[in-house]
Amino acid sequence: MKEQSTSSESASRVCYETMETHARQRIQGWLQDLLEADVTQFLGRAKSQRRLDLFTHLLTRPHRELT
Repeated sequence: MKEQSTSSESASRVCYETMETHARQRIQGWLQDLLEADVTQFLGRAKSQRRLDLFTHLLTRPHRELT
């Protein structure tokens, strides 16, 4: 009778470990989405999007030759 309870405990443990892994992955994804939303809001732009500031504007404008 011990063998049956041991195998059922083992199967139960595998089931809970699988559920825990799935729950952790879902929560991690949810937290990642929240953090990315906070970063986007803080920066005022998407994470990979470049910031258009004065320095960038000065570098990209056509150069004038001084006479």
